[in-house]
Amino acid sequence: MTQAQHEPHAPSSGLAPSTAPTPSGAPAPTGAAPASTWAVVLGLLVAAAGVLLLRDAAVAAGLLGGSPLTTPLVDRLRSVRAQAWFVAAGIVVALVGLWLVAAALRRRPRRDLPVGDSSLVWLTPSAVAAIARTSAAGVDGVVEARATAGRRAVRVTARTTTHDSDVTSRITTAVEQSLRGLSPVPRVRVTTRAMGDVS
Repeated sequence: MTQAQHEPHAPSSGLAPSTAPTPSGAPAPTGAAPASTWAVVLGLLVAAAGVLLLRDAAVAAGLLGGSPLTTPLVDRLRSVRAQAWFVAAGIVVALVGLWLVAAALRRRPRRDLPVGDSSLVWLTPSAVAAIARTSAAGVDGVVEARATAGRRAVRVTARTTTHDSDVTSRITTAVEQSLRGLSPVPRVRVTTRAMGDVS
């Protein structure tokens, strides 16, 4: 009577699709708000104005020496008369303000890719690009590989030892298999260049 022995399976590279039941997914990670850059800029301007006003207040109270910096500015503003270009400038400022409001209300962009349907694990585009680059570099005939990734497509650029067109298909297959656990699987685009090519 023989006893069945189970050989341990070697771990495979890439992302294998999971068939085991998983709990409900987590909220999708999002990038920075579209208006965050402008919010930082406006915040710095307001902070600078606050520091300037505090400095002038300290000068007026005798805590600091020197003369107020805002007084000449106020005097110049009092002498300003209405100009025709004020209307156009006001329209431009209003449009910029509306654009900032619309940017603040927009949904945050989603850049990460979910692994499987459960959405418990998310990969950044840089992590997906690293997986694609490693898979492409492991193909016979590939000397060097680079990759960039987005939510919809992965682009691989490989330097090969020959002009064999079959290398491109083998790289594409290897990368697609390594990313098959993503949902949805991004499109894979491969560009090869043989060693010695200068173009």
